[in-house]
Amino acid sequence: MCYYIYNEAIGRYSIKMRRFFAAVLAAAMLLSFAGCAVKDTQSDSTAPAEEQTTEEKSTEPPTNEDGSLVKPKNAVSVSDDVKIKTYSGSSIIEIGNRKMEPYGNSYKNMKSYADALNRLKAEMPNTKAYCLMAPTAIEFYAPSKYNTGVSKSQYEGMCYIYEQLKDITPVNVYAEIAAHTDEYLYFRSDHHWTTRGAYYAYRAFANVADFKPVDKDTLQSGKLSPFLGLFYNYTKSPVLASDPDYVEYFLPPVNTTATASDTDAAMSDGYGIQVINTETTSSNKYLAFIGGDHGVIKITTDAQSDRSIVVIKESYANAFVPWLCANYKTVYVLDPRMLTVKLADFVKTNAIDEVLFLNYMFIPSNPKFMNALENICLLYTSPSPRDRSVSR
Repeated sequence: MCYYIYNEAIGRYSIKMRRFFAAVLAAAMLLSFAGCAVKDTQSDSTAPAEEQTTEEKSTEPPTNEDGSLVKPKNAVSVSDDVKIKTYSGSSIIEIGNRKMEPYGNSYKNMKSYADALNRLKAEMPNTKAYCLMAPTAIEFYAPSKYNTGVSKSQYEGMCYIYEQLKDITPVNVYAEIAAHTDEYLYFRSDHHWTTRGAYYAYRAFANVADFKPVDKDTLQSGKLSPFLGLFYNYTKSPVLASDPDYVEYFLPPVNTTATASDTDAAMSDGYGIQVINTETTSSNKYLAFIGGDHGVIKITTDAQSDRSIVVIKESYANAFVPWLCANYKTVYVLDPRMLTVKLADFVKTNAIDEVLFLNYMFIPSNPKFMNALENICLLYTSPSPRDRSVSR
């Protein structure tokens, strides 16, 4: 497990490592699981481990000589001769027909994010809670100078967040995604992952949450095209225009009914939506997933399960949520940016079994989302993490 200690002398976080207890990992995660890297030189040291069988479930993941876990090898080999360009104030890394956002860890912001989650979990002590931090394309498809070390590696940041959590189970999707980077996991013109990227995160979640993930290859699928996302809007790249993205989808293997509201947690003004809209006419084809962002969504299924879950999210979760329909009778979705809800009361009122906080790695430094998360914390009587830091 990773331990991060703030070093006043150097003004940043230093890292101590020890072996992660293997029982935390389920069988599929062991196919290429890795822990937090200690040094930049370890970032590209080892390829993901081969898939483990059920009989090998107790086998511990590979470690370095110092006992630290081996970080999965970067997905691709890319020349370091790549520069950041700026478009209307937005920094973009361009590699061929792929555009990406530069990333940097802010440990102060990540600590605030974890503190907020811990506070929300403390108000619902009997509810199982998970945290899933989604890496972005730059972690796998950019030169190592943009994704290694304490300051740049999303893997390092992810491990740090997970280490701060209290009574919240971390979902480490990194190795599962790293093992499939030859597939279409991230859009080239947008910051989101594709439904395939979300699928491998779902598989990692299934291992932790103890259910059998659906096999995507058994599902009815299709494609919506063309799709040109946020980075195309920034750059107006002719390369992207001539080779646009597409949105792939896999229909859930169960019947679903979905209702959304933008203003009322009780959904008294709710309206129907589709879990996956295969006929969306919007140029933003990513809206095919749960109709985009809503304050609250309730999905009911005829899955052979009595489990229920609420996903606390921003748009990165939109492509993830449909996968849950195969394993949960009821799936709720809450977007704090659009609706401020007292989470513990929402969980109790709707008899929800599990809570999943799902965000991508840029979110701890996103003021809009963090303010929304803090507003939920402020619904409770005791001071929020931000209030406590201000009062010192």
